[in-house]
Amino acid sequence: MREFIPTQRRYRYPEKRREFLRAFLGGLTVLWAGGMLWALKNFFFFRPQSTGLTIDAFLKYKPGQMVHDEKQRFFIMRDSSGLYVMSDTCTHRSCMLRLDADHLLCPCHNARFDLYGNPVKGPAEKQLDYYYIYKNKESVLVVDPGRTVHCSFRYIE
Repeated sequence: MREFIPTQRRYRYPEKRREFLRAFLGGLTVLWAGGMLWALKNFFFFRPQSTGLTIDAFLKYKPGQMVHDEKQRFFIMRDSSGLYVMSDTCTHRSCMLRLDADHLLCPCHNARFDLYGNPVKGPAEKQLDYYYIYKNKESVLVVDPGRTVHCSFRYIE
């Protein structure tokens, strides 16, 4: 009879697995560190782009007169306190409001707002957004729809 003599086999699987895990975890660590550096860079050096839209001069708007700028999607009004700009988007379903005699009307669901953006009637319950107005370096009035302000904000010259 033949005698069984086991041959020596050396398996390298555990070592290959360890090498793979080291490389994989090292790659994850490099990705994590890169993500953290990118986030810190954005946190400390982020400069937001202004979305400023130019409007006419202050004196062109008569007190008590509201102007609807359909292209730029806002209402401009001047009252005794100064000039203010409101969104022309209904707070109920985002339809474009239109200017009626003494109120703003939403054609979608018949919501009404007064000339200061307060909801008067209908399904809308939230006040319209007011936008920041400023004068740039060239002395031109600019509206920034990316920056909302309190409803008491007015631009005065």
